[in-house]
Amino acid sequence: MATNQAQLAKQTLSLLEERLDKLQLLLHGDGVADEARDTSYSSSVTTRLQSLDKALRKLESDSSSIKELLRLHKSQRRAFDHEAENHVNPGGESVAATLVLSHAAQLNTTTSSLRSIHDVVIPEASSSVHILAQTPRMQRAIVRAEAQNKHMSDVRTRSAELVSRWHQVGVLGVGEVISEWDERLTDAERSLRQRHARMRRDVELT
Repeated sequence: MATNQAQLAKQTLSLLEERLDKLQLLLHGDGVADEARDTSYSSSVTTRLQSLDKALRKLESDSSSIKELLRLHKSQRRAFDHEAENHVNPGGESVAATLVLSHAAQLNTTTSSLRSIHDVVIPEASSSVHILAQTPRMQRAIVRAEAQNKHMSDVRTRSAELVSRWHQVGVLGVGEVISEWDERLTDAERSLRQRHARMRRDVELT
């Protein structure tokens, strides 16, 4: 029985040492394995275990990636715990069913959208080639449209200036002229009335 246990322990250590060698190869490449580590199958289990532990500690101290993985394993232990993953919460099935049902409509919508995309007919390559061939013409049309937009902007600016000038000269200016004429007519009418009144008084006195 003791022999079987020792044999099993040595086989387990061999597997662990093989995994450690693969990990060292993955992290550092060829030729970096710890040659001082006693990996001979004839060595005692204790010696090999101590050597393996020493190699693991050295790997941890030399590799920042291993340090980060160990830190994550320590802080997120449940995420790495296979027993916790396989453990079924008694109320988990009902919660999962509720979650699935709450997203059923969204799932149906997504499925319908994916089917619609799948049913879309891809156009022939010749049509795409024809469209690409029109690229120079479209670029020229864009340049021409930009030039027309600039011309229209200039026309609108000049039109606004003309309207402002017409308002100042044609409306305000004419209004001032009419007002001046009206004042002159009023003065002339007042002068005529005064002269007519003097003539009437002169006639009455004679």
